Amino acid sequence: MLARTAPGRVFPNDLWGGYLIYRLYPTVRVFVDGRSDFYGTAFGDQWTDILNARQGWEKQLNKFGVDTVMLPVRAPLVGALKESHTWKQIYDDGATILFRSPNQ
Repeated sequence: MLARTAPGRVFPNDLWGGYLIYRLYPTVRVFVDGRSDFYGTAFGDQWTDILNARQGWEKQLNKFGVDTVMLPVRAPLVGALKESHTWKQIYDDGATILFRSPNQ
């Protein structure tokens, strides 16, 4: 499903990021993967703020050019994405949910 949507940059959880790189690179680019030591503390804090839907999460996704979000359905950001007028749900299998932003 993800490869067919032709995303520019995907925001996954850290566990799924590495898998997406392994399976779909270079078609799919990810925001983060499990190499937290590589990204550094400041970037990790930004990722955590977005994942937890803290104030400014949508502005941060736009800043980083993220057009697709792929998360477990219970991730804190999912509720904010469902309420957003910008992000549209495009897939949900009960475990994984995908959102796209037409603004990117």
